[in-house]
Amino acid sequence: MHYLKILLAITALVLASAQEVPPTACETSCGNVSITFPFGSGEGCYYSPDFLVTCNRSSGEPIPYFGPSTGNIVISNMSTTKSEVEIMMFVGRDCYNSSGRVRRNAPYLRLRNVRISAKNKFVAIGCDTYAYFRGRRGGELDGTGCISTCGRNSLLTNGSCSGVGCCEVSVPEGLRTFNMTLRSFDDHANITDFNPCSYAFFVEQGKFNFSTTNLLDFASVQRMPMLLDWAIGNLTCDVAKDMDGFLCKGNSNCDKDYEGSGYRCRCLDGYEGNPYVENDCKNINECERGNHDCEHDDRCVDTDGSYMCTCPKGYSGDGRRDGTGCISDQSTLIKIVIGVSSSAIFLLVFVTWLYLILKKRKLVMLKEKFFKQNGGIMLQQRISGDEASRDQARVFTIEELKKATNNYDESKIIEGRLFQVLDERLQLHDVPSEIIQVSRLAERCLRVKGDERPTMKEVAMELQGISTSMVNKHPWVQSGTNENEEGHLLKELTNDDYESINGVNASSSTFDSMIKQAMLPIPSGR
Repeated sequence: MHYLKILLAITALVLASAQEVPPTACETSCGNVSITFPFGSGEGCYYSPDFLVTCNRSSGEPIPYFGPSTGNIVISNMSTTKSEVEIMMFVGRDCYNSSGRVRRNAPYLRLRNVRISAKNKFVAIGCDTYAYFRGRRGGELDGTGCISTCGRNSLLTNGSCSGVGCCEVSVPEGLRTFNMTLRSFDDHANITDFNPCSYAFFVEQGKFNFSTTNLLDFASVQRMPMLLDWAIGNLTCDVAKDMDGFLCKGNSNCDKDYEGSGYRCRCLDGYEGNPYVENDCKNINECERGNHDCEHDDRCVDTDGSYMCTCPKGYSGDGRRDGTGCISDQSTLIKIVIGVSSSAIFLLVFVTWLYLILKKRKLVMLKEKFFKQNGGIMLQQRISGDEASRDQARVFTIEELKKATNNYDESKIIEGRLFQVLDERLQLHDVPSEIIQVSRLAERCLRVKGDERPTMKEVAMELQGISTSMVNKHPWVQSGTNENEEGHLLKELTNDDYESINGVNASSSTFDSMIKQAMLPIPSGR
């Protein structure tokens, strides 16, 4: 008994393995149709009975049928890549003559793990026709249909199924079965000579093009191509991938876009083949097929599951038409040089601007320093505090000096030309030496270099000397003054004139105080 259990377990394991991997002796074609796993025509060659293909050779030429030998669904094509099977489905018909109905058939279809593809259309042909179908979809009974009518003189258009002579509707997704119904409103009365029958069928999109002659001669058409979708089992991909017997083999994975019952396998990008067979998803050589976007065909290099594009020597980039392509290294160098140069110019401009700002700031600080050293603050205070000084003197700003001298125009320099720029009415034939001395002193004070300018103490001393010289030259203090006149003036003074004498003394005192004031200690800065 123990050995029997072991034998049964081994037998079950062998059978399971046979279902997952088809034997090498399995038929690979029947007629013009290739048979690939999970489909098969022999025992152990198919995944499950739902994928059985019967190759019928009784009529001479092999004809593949979907299902057991008792089936009548002819397979015209199958694809493991698209998970589709193309079958030749019967055309439904309802025919009449002047006596009444002479023929009628209404096809039906029952499927398990195979569904009617939404890529089909349901079409009806006739001038006195209404057709519809009903089928199971997810446990519900759904259906749809259309009506086609026309008269003897109706305007019919080839290629149009708009309801005049021909109508069509889309097929809902997920339909597993259908029953077709085909009827006539008036038994084709008065139109049997050009349209004796009504027709209805499922057909793959693009495989039927209506013609006005179909109303009379479509009786010879027995089948139309129809697409079926298939999947593996009833489990979703997320559940099935962790179980034994998962069919997606090397270089393949589950089709995430499929949302129906069961799961489908797809070869990875860059591979092709049958994803349900081990090691059958093989690399695609895009370079040989021309399925690449390299700028140059001879620069395409095939890789496992992909390809790469290269560039000639002296060029760089990805080499693709929709990418950067191949760019000359010289162009890259030029771009680098331009970028570096732009950065250098910007840096130079910034440094220059910063230098000028710092220089200007230093100059302002230097001017303030010179202004303080040369008694500028004291001068401003004296001018602002003395009413008479405000009327006779003024401190000018740099901006005012620039404006007055036309931005220091050399033609405005008065050095050595003092008397040339004076008003002609003020020119003197005999210029006093004191004026010349004062003008020269003023010219020295206006020199730009601090070393060439006199100190305030030196200015005060020179002005004192000039002032003393002017006082000594005055007629009242000259040594040759007429003593008689002085005595006469003194004799005329009386006590009543004491106030005037005080006035003169006051004036003299004021004059003396000005001289003393000029002698006050003054900072010697320039």
